[in-house]
Amino acid sequence: MAPTDAVIFWRDNLTRKNIVTYDTLDKLIAAKPLQVLEFDASNSLINTAEDPQNNTSNDPHYDPTGDPKVEKQYNGTFGRVLELTIKSDVDQSAWRTKLNDFLNMPQTEPAYHESGIFGFYHPKLADFNVDPNDEYGYTLDRAPKGYPSGADTVTITLTMTLGGNQKTATL
Repeated sequence: MAPTDAVIFWRDNLTRKNIVTYDTLDKLIAAKPLQVLEFDASNSLINTAEDPQNNTSNDPHYDPTGDPKVEKQYNGTFGRVLELTIKSDVDQSAWRTKLNDFLNMPQTEPAYHESGIFGFYHPKLADFNVDPNDEYGYTLDRAPKGYPSGADTVTITLTMTLGGNQKTATL
């Protein structure tokens, strides 16, 4: 049975999707809970935003007559970035520590996860879901945390960047 809330997870060469013991997210959660960060009422994913990037460069300059001009160069590559806004109850330090552990891991692994070891699952947003493999995967870029003095929650902004063959990336 699929998770009922969002999940961030990582895979390594020993737990890749093409090994039957770990071929679904449910099996990975059951077998390797340390590789999974599940959202729930205490640690809620309150916003998911996608920032698709079209790699076009701008070259501002003046033409020979002195008029300002901006040249555009399109190199044909695209990028996909997820920005997750997370609300964590202030007493959930173990969950936040696990997230920090994810951020401090090597983000790629040779052979099967060269583009990123992290995956993302959301039961209602299938177009954001990615299970990392030898063609694609997410890396975690940053996670600023905000704690207004005396608040009951910590707000975390996590950026996940997709690498590899982005046209085929799906869960």
